Amino acid sequence: MTRHLPLSLAIVAAGFLVGRGVARALDLGNPPDAVSATTTVGLLPEPEEGAGQRHEDDDEREDPATAPPAAAVPPSEDASDEEDLGGAVTPAPAAPRKFEVGVDLKAALDSLRRDGRGLSALRGGRPQATTLQPELQSAAENLLRDYRVPAGAIVAMDPRTGQVLAAAGYSDDGSFGRELAVVPLAPAASIFKIVTGAALLEKGVAATTESCFSGGKRRVRERDLKKEGGPRCVSFSEAMAKSANIPFARMTRDHLQPTDLRRWASAFLFNRALPGGVPPSAARIPDVADMDFFRTGAGFGDVRLSALHGALLAATVANGGVMPAPVWFKDEPTANRRRVMDANTAATLGTMMERTVTEGTARRAFRERRRPALGDIRVAGKTGSLAEQAPFRDYSWFVGYAPADNPTVVVSTFVMNNAEWRIRASYVGREMLRAQLVKGHRVYRPVEDVAHR
Repeated sequence: MTRHLPLSLAIVAAGFLVGRGVARALDLGNPPDAVSATTTVGLLPEPEEGAGQRHEDDDEREDPATAPPAAAVPPSEDASDEEDLGGAVTPAPAAPRKFEVGVDLKAALDSLRRDGRGLSALRGGRPQATTLQPELQSAAENLLRDYRVPAGAIVAMDPRTGQVLAAAGYSDDGSFGRELAVVPLAPAASIFKIVTGAALLEKGVAATTESCFSGGKRRVRERDLKKEGGPRCVSFSEAMAKSANIPFARMTRDHLQPTDLRRWASAFLFNRALPGGVPPSAARIPDVADMDFFRTGAGFGDVRLSALHGALLAATVANGGVMPAPVWFKDEPTANRRRVMDANTAATLGTMMERTVTEGTARRAFRERRRPALGDIRVAGKTGSLAEQAPFRDYSWFVGYAPADNPTVVVSTFVMNNAEWRIRASYVGREMLRAQLVKGHRVYRPVEDVAHR
């Protein structure tokens, strides 16, 4: 036994050093303090150039659908050549951004309360009946609170009318309230591919157009665009479903100019005032058709999005190309709609987004025990994910609607995690759609599970 003692001590020492290294690696910062008691919402500066990092979209690296999420899991790391983290990914603004949430909207969100069978909120100093549904609102708030996400937001909407069915915002440290549902805090990441996809379809790019490539999981490099062919070949439709970055960057290079993408971003209300006191979502489209522009088309650009705005994007596709205006109170008119794109373009985008759920980046999250989690109800969606450094923030997105053939509900959600996470956006989106559409479904609550042990 004495003979093995030095080896044992070496193993213990190595384990101690590795443990300390892991502890340091996980100590990567807290969510930003971004909401004050006023209507001004401040966003900390974005990371310096080269600090942004894209992950594979959502469920390509996890399977939360086979059982409810419980334990914290660190994000996977892959030091392969195709995921080299160097280079500029997210340009940094010169100063912190400030967002102004409308006074009336902020007051309504802060004053939301149960009133008989519905929810009321203050408007003009008096309580008024809202369009929010109590059960769905509770499901949204419980999902974010129970899993103790550092920050996150959920919006559910009826795409036919624009009526908001749920609006939740949360942060574990209390720095965010419900207003986070309307604040463009999170990078849009691959959700912006909806905008790029619409622009490409209107330019005549067929959904069957094929591209073969390699690389591009976490960044888009010039050499990846120049290299013809590769081990992976996907159609335009599959590229949307699987959120393939190199094909989107190439199609942006080959078919679009900055003026095209800027026009389509504006059509989807980026860089424009949103109705009802919702802060505008900024999309900085480069002026020159260079690598930064190609990356923007693939979802790597300097674009921010709110959960509410994400719901409007999905609602536009669900409505055959017509965007509704958000409606918060029952006595508000619901006829304020505007056409964004041709109905055929919207139908093609919708088919692509349905493939996201059946065979793409949201496939695992929308399956449970090897079966569709929503049964026969078809779902269309789009995922997105992006990680930023200093401090570390891991963002995941899901925007989508169901039933895909006759949409009655849209869900938009983002979740911001630290180096350890318990839940990501695709799972949240799935549970919100189930809560609304599957009769008798009750969203799993880990706090209740722990209480019964």
